Amino acid sequence: MLGVVAILYTLNSVNSSGQDVVLSESSLLGESNKNMTIKAGEASQKGTPFIWGTATAAYQVEGYRNVSGRQPSIWDCFDTPMTEANDVRCDSIKSVKPSGKRNTWHGLNAAKTDEEYKRYAETASTLYDHGFNAYRMSISWSRVITYHSDPDGKIVGVPNLAGIAHYKDVIKSQTDLGISVVLTMFHWDLPQFLENWAANEEKCTPAGSATGSFWLCPDSNLVFREYAELLLKEFGSEVKYWVTLNEPLTVIEDGYAGGKHAPGRCSNRTQCWAGDSAVEPYIATHNLLRAHAEGFNAWKKSTNKLADSDCAMVLSGSWGVPADPDSAEDIAAAQRFMEWQMAIFADPIWYGRWPDSVVEATKKGSPYGEGTANQTSTGSSLPPLDPMIVGTHTKIYFMNHYTSGYVWGNHGEKDTVEDGAVVTTKADAHKIHEAQRDMGFYAPAKFSTSGKHPKTNKPIGRQSKASKWLYEFGPGIASIQNWLHARYPDVALLVTENGWGDSSASKTSAVNDLDRCNFYRGYIGNMSKNAVENNITVVGYFAWSIMDNYEWSDSFNSRFGLVYVDYETQERTPKLSMQWFKSVTSMTQLPANGWHDLPSCEDLEYPAVQSVASRHMQKNQSLSIEPPP
Repeated sequence: MLGVVAILYTLNSVNSSGQDVVLSESSLLGESNKNMTIKAGEASQKGTPFIWGTATAAYQVEGYRNVSGRQPSIWDCFDTPMTEANDVRCDSIKSVKPSGKRNTWHGLNAAKTDEEYKRYAETASTLYDHGFNAYRMSISWSRVITYHSDPDGKIVGVPNLAGIAHYKDVIKSQTDLGISVVLTMFHWDLPQFLENWAANEEKCTPAGSATGSFWLCPDSNLVFREYAELLLKEFGSEVKYWVTLNEPLTVIEDGYAGGKHAPGRCSNRTQCWAGDSAVEPYIATHNLLRAHAEGFNAWKKSTNKLADSDCAMVLSGSWGVPADPDSAEDIAAAQRFMEWQMAIFADPIWYGRWPDSVVEATKKGSPYGEGTANQTSTGSSLPPLDPMIVGTHTKIYFMNHYTSGYVWGNHGEKDTVEDGAVVTTKADAHKIHEAQRDMGFYAPAKFSTSGKHPKTNKPIGRQSKASKWLYEFGPGIASIQNWLHARYPDVALLVTENGWGDSSASKTSAVNDLDRCNFYRGYIGNMSKNAVENNITVVGYFAWSIMDNYEWSDSFNSRFGLVYVDYETQERTPKLSMQWFKSVTSMTQLPANGWHDLPSCEDLEYPAVQSVASRHMQKNQSLSIEPPP
């Protein structure tokens, strides 16, 4: 058992209306650290300018999917009924489920989305105008490498010069304005060619599965290494922060256990054409960790990188509040909830081993370890960890956080999903393993979670109408940072995504987004106050996202942007929340008094709705503006 796994504290928090809330948390400390205290003090990031940024991902904003020689990704085939594009077929991915239902909300796709492929200079100037000093973006893997097979069936990847030149222009549009670039190597849009290749490879097909998949391949890490080396060679001299993988948890949870995301694999044959939710998520987890290690080592060995650059994997996590703060079972369940989201990736990297709760739940003899096809010498259905994984970190942790929920323990119960949250119904004990194959990844952890309390049905915070999984709970970001600070001491935290998404009845209501503004004020306020009081180093914060965009299987149902996008005309209009950030980004440090030092959203005098393009025409200057003197 690792030593420190959480802390005991009472945190003065703030809700979305700016009112103080006192949140008392139960102790989740390991036995050897139960008397640990954290000293209050000044924020340890003092003296270094705080990073204020926004984030996007290539597939969600670019459009122009068949331009510059780009081959399709697995998401092209997952969201669009098509046979092939640029000589790559959609053989291994379908755009509909076995039930006949489309994979995305209303069957919409990302063929157009924000047309960022052509409008990137407009994005750079909008960031500059609103004081942001960093921008997180990703590379479309299939736009910079063209794949084919040689006569022996081996994968051959050829650098696509047109795609590489495009991203050099995109990065330059940011750095010319003094904006640092955070570059994500893999943000879920795997080249479809690689998935097709893996589908027919025996080594990529676990026993009991009908077809293979790329992240189930034992040599997927080597393919990723070549890709990472190309990116560092071409862009290393211009990129400040490197992200190897974005949210591997989402890849395994939604791609290999639930089938909600591409490649759409799970055990439920009404949802997925192929897959095994009890086996494949663990294989994919290990191979994603190995890919991260290859990407990190490529960065470490690169002679082209910036001397002060950094590299990490982005890990996502929701905060879990024990449903009954006096219940040892619920407290332990909340701890497992955290470990199965973040520690399952971070513990192998920092400590060279799987979390004990994961090993215990999947060991031989347990309902979830017995008889699984990939049983190994670890005594668990977890693969033995590749030694190359441990130590592939610096002193920075990249974290995505959006929501929180109540957590409680369950035994001999079957997990089900309601509004994107895992809840439980009674099931016979002998059906637990079958339940795992239905529900997948989280089933053996024996916890349930929901944004609504299991007894009172009271939500933990305001629930998004469009993104049902999303609840506003500002104290959660402080709590999860304390948990990370305790488990991985001495790391600096960089918030790489945080944001609020919802639907809007009209453009006017979408632009005057007081709810989103208060979400940011509450989360940043809680984070900053806690960082100062508990001496936690938080070096930066990235809002998701700069603009409304394609939200994967939710397509365009939910808007997360600071800028409103009319998807028909492509006109962009900054929202009230973006105006709020213009005041915040002038702060070179996190405010010591948290939300008390942040501007009020209600006091903002938002100007008449005006598009980005019209603002710049009034300035009588190009959208690709010159850097400041």
